[in-house]
Amino acid sequence: MNDDVRIARDAGDESDIAKRSELETRFCEHDVARELRFARRWLLVIYAMILGMVALGGVTRLTGSGLSMVAWEPTRVLPPLSEAEWADELARYRASPQGRETNAWMELHDFQRIFGWEYVHRLAGRLLGVVAFVPLLAFTCRRRLPRGKLVAGWGLLALGGLQGVLGWWMVKSGLVDRPEVDHFRLAAHLTLAFFVAHVALFLAIRWGSNAPAPRPARGLRVTTWIALFSVSAQVAWGAFVAGKRAGLAAPTFPDFFGRYAPTAVLGDAPRWLEDPLALHYVHRVIALALVAIAIGLVAQTWSTPRLRRSALGVLTAMLVQIGIGAWVVLAFVPTGAAVLHQVVGFGVVSHLVAFATRAGVLGPVAPGSATRPVRT
Repeated sequence: MNDDVRIARDAGDESDIAKRSELETRFCEHDVARELRFARRWLLVIYAMILGMVALGGVTRLTGSGLSMVAWEPTRVLPPLSEAEWADELARYRASPQGRETNAWMELHDFQRIFGWEYVHRLAGRLLGVVAFVPLLAFTCRRRLPRGKLVAGWGLLALGGLQGVLGWWMVKSGLVDRPEVDHFRLAAHLTLAFFVAHVALFLAIRWGSNAPAPRPARGLRVTTWIALFSVSAQVAWGAFVAGKRAGLAAPTFPDFFGRYAPTAVLGDAPRWLEDPLALHYVHRVIALALVAIAIGLVAQTWSTPRLRRSALGVLTAMLVQIGIGAWVVLAFVPTGAAVLHQVVGFGVVSHLVAFATRAGVLGPVAPGSATRPVRT
């Protein structure tokens, strides 16, 4: 009798242990899922803040404000507050190439206007660093996210830090012997900003999916990768155009002063990476090539409604971007239109990255990866 009671009690204990284990697993999965939702929102906030930084950077460049702060001072938070501090800041600026050669006419109130844009741009960058670092530190301390996702988050933060260093490296090029930044450094700064933002978008999409991504056909993979490389080149070339003010080189559209052929427009030996008209010409050619590639994406996904809608979004964004670009050159590069052109360009890249992620071109998503608990 005693043996029967003991066996029954042991069986009951094992049942209780199994129930407790099941409950603990459910709570663990719930905690991981909730943490992952927070992490995805954090990534989307970073993405949105970088978009704001891109727009603000465009205003800073177009208003000639980017060289108004001649020192890096990465820990600086407050602007000049007294007349003496403003006088000292203006004196330092007047000793720079832009202050001597381009804006020697400026009085204090004119300088304060351009200083304000650059100050806000740098302050926004530091705020972005805080927004990226503090939640990531909390995610790491709580240890609810898989290790791979934490590594990806810290990698994203490192890229953001590199972006700040590149920004100062770019500004330094305009503080030595000429009153403008090097257009290659500008391209590196802008391209990395786009890259960091879209890594955040890619991770947010991937981390929110429990379903495996489709296995794309080889042709779709090739076309999508061509589109991704081409749009990356277009971002860099857009920075070349901006850095050389090449938008003013041909205020006609779609022709170049009534001509289309490269030799008719540029001559026999253009300096492709230096001449403003050559930079402008290539920028337009890449845009047309991207539209053709997007049409190819639509054709290749026509039988898959979800991907077809995404591909149509890419094509629509590209056509809108070309329309805004035409407005920019025909209106002699007004600040508002030029900033909108840059922001919509950001949207083109976002549509393409989202398409590539959903199509499985950027790698498969394992089923259940969004809520898989951490193993400790």
